[in-house]
Amino acid sequence: MWKNLLWILCVGLVSCTDPWEKNQLSSDMGPFLSAMKDSKIAWQAWSRKAFLEAKERQKLIFVALGSASCSNCRERISELSRSRRTARLLKRYYISILMDSNQSPELSEILSELTVSIADSVGWPLYLILTPDGKPLWASHTLKEKLVPERLYFVSKRWRKDRVLLKAQAERWSHPLWERSYGSVQRPDTFDEIYLREVRAKLDFQFGGIDKVPKFYYTPIFRGVLEHLKSHSKSSLNHEFIKYLEGILHGTVYDPISFGFFDFSRDGQWTSPQFVKSFLIQIQLAELFLESFAWSKEEKYKKMAKETLDFIYDDFSIHKASIFPTAIEGLCYELPGDCYTVKVKHLQEFLSAEELELLRNYFSLDLFNEEGPQLLKLRRQFDIDQAKTQSGEVLEKIRQSRKREAPQPLKDDQEQLSLIGYWISVMVKAS
Repeated sequence: MWKNLLWILCVGLVSCTDPWEKNQLSSDMGPFLSAMKDSKIAWQAWSRKAFLEAKERQKLIFVALGSASCSNCRERISELSRSRRTARLLKRYYISILMDSNQSPELSEILSELTVSIADSVGWPLYLILTPDGKPLWASHTLKEKLVPERLYFVSKRWRKDRVLLKAQAERWSHPLWERSYGSVQRPDTFDEIYLREVRAKLDFQFGGIDKVPKFYYTPIFRGVLEHLKSHSKSSLNHEFIKYLEGILHGTVYDPISFGFFDFSRDGQWTSPQFVKSFLIQIQLAELFLESFAWSKEEKYKKMAKETLDFIYDDFSIHKASIFPTAIEGLCYELPGDCYTVKVKHLQEFLSAEELELLRNYFSLDLFNEEGPQLLKLRRQFDIDQAKTQSGEVLEKIRQSRKREAPQPLKDDQEQLSLIGYWISVMVKAS
């Protein structure tokens, strides 16, 4: 009898649990969000649904903004997510939203501007508290995680006692772009309302992509654009999307010697790459070109996706350990040729004097500068194919040396497991 009563009581408790008080992140939300899906905090992704719930229940909104590529963000938000006290306060007084800045770069920029307005500085991760109507009340990037519960309780207490005053303050901090794009929960949360206006407003119509300098990929945005193009064959964004893909293909952010993509271009024309190749960037672009091939049937996009997936397998995997580094320092390709960042002192350890001289003949290498980093860029009078043929073995020695020195992450790194899972899913899609 007692067992039956206990069973009925347990079922009743489960059925009465508010679904909003559970963590709603899932493994298909990208590596940063999915890494927090088992957190004690009832995180959910940024959505119109979350804002509607906050307004309906008259709860404050707590926003944590970080990035999968920011180790400080991962560590601090993981620490925050382990706190039972923080979880209890958020559950009682707030709707908790976790955001990845890589997935929403325009919104991330707006939140950064808001933080500067409120706190006079900005950094990562960002913590913000919004009213139930989505107006900004408080923001910080310097508050230590152990002090977050006190701040959460203080703001919620002030909100209960001085709501009129705090609403007036929130209006003062309101941001025009925020109001137009994301602040109002009454706007339809549709692609045409958000992407066609906000993305197009920031497009670089001359060279393709978002923003002028530096030039980032912003793959989540353009995957959204691609989804739009699949159902709108005559969309005005068709030409701009192709320009974006071609800019990546024919610019120098792609490395045709060792394959893979550099993280971003330091100029606005895709010609001056930054010298790191991140695991996440490779997977995102491989997936983007794979889906672009399915949409356009252009064989060059299929070829690019295959080369990138092969590059991930060959250069990022440490086969014996079955693990991957988060990033490697790659080669760089800058018109009209190929370049590396090198130190002559390091090259002298494994290259002969003849090999060094061969490099100097083709590349702008200063043999007298042994200590400083140099850009090993092809001299203008040579073409890239000739240089690759003549100095191919020497370049391969440098490449293999870099590969041996690639950083190796911890085997139990949760972020790495998420990234590997993402890569496997793209491989399955490719097959």
